[in-house]
Amino acid sequence: MPDSLSAPANLTSDPQRPQRPAIGTTAAPARTPVPAGTASPAGTATPGLRSFPRRWFRAVLLGLPGIVMLAVQFVPPQAALPPGLRDASPVLLALLAALNPLLLLMAAAAVGAAVAPGTGLRSIVASAWRPRPDDPTAWTRLAPHLPVAFACGLGVAVLLHLGDRAFTPLLGEQWAAVQARATGPVSLGGLATGIFYGGFTEEVMMRWGVMGLVVWLALRLPGQRSRAPTTGVPPPVPGPIAAWIGIVVAAALFGAGHLPAVAMLSELTPLLIVRTVGLNLVGGLVY
Repeated sequence: MPDSLSAPANLTSDPQRPQRPAIGTTAAPARTPVPAGTASPAGTATPGLRSFPRRWFRAVLLGLPGIVMLAVQFVPPQAALPPGLRDASPVLLALLAALNPLLLLMAAAAVGAAVAPGTGLRSIVASAWRPRPDDPTAWTRLAPHLPVAFACGLGVAVLLHLGDRAFTPLLGEQWAAVQARATGPVSLGGLATGIFYGGFTEEVMMRWGVMGLVVWLALRLPGQRSRAPTTGVPPPVPGPIAAWIGIVVAAALFGAGHLPAVAMLSELTPLLIVRTVGLNLVGGLVY
């Protein structure tokens, strides 16, 4: 069967006579659209499946510095540790602290790498798809977006700071004491952890993994299914409904994921839950 995207054969030719290639050329075999992630008729994997390890490795590599910084900065109070770990070495505690986030990172990177070909969501860094042989490097493609990203990040930081200050007087003395302890000078290690873990690791988990999976599921809703990508042709961008379902769900889970850390600092009240989930939801929507 000829490729549906190829030019039609000579319409004036006899359909019963096979078309011979021009002198000096060879006849190209016909291609059939193959859904991403399935085997081709010859038994070989499609480009989407073949490039899965590369996408997964790049996503993990992008989030790995945050895991390292989290382990280096992990200094738990002795009272918070189980009795069997109170005499453990700092190195062992750091490795244990990094294990769970590392597994989550690897799982989210795998999910995002698996569903990316079928959703139209492509990461400039993680994606192996190149539309042209002379396609620019990832940095060249990222550079035009940096001013907008910086402006959005700065705007969200100001908005979250003002929102946090508005909530603080309403949350009681216990939370006010938590905020007072947090107003001290920020260490360089703590700042680096926030940048690399919050800015890269969590983004791989929530946007690449969770949002990609939700968009992939939303495309299965009536009227939202994306066409199966043709070999060598990128899938279309998902529709606005499927995209916004993924954005909102990932942002809400991003906000809810901060509740366990807040619960270690203060008793969770309904207003504190609204503050934690709401502010992080706003950040997640912009990110």
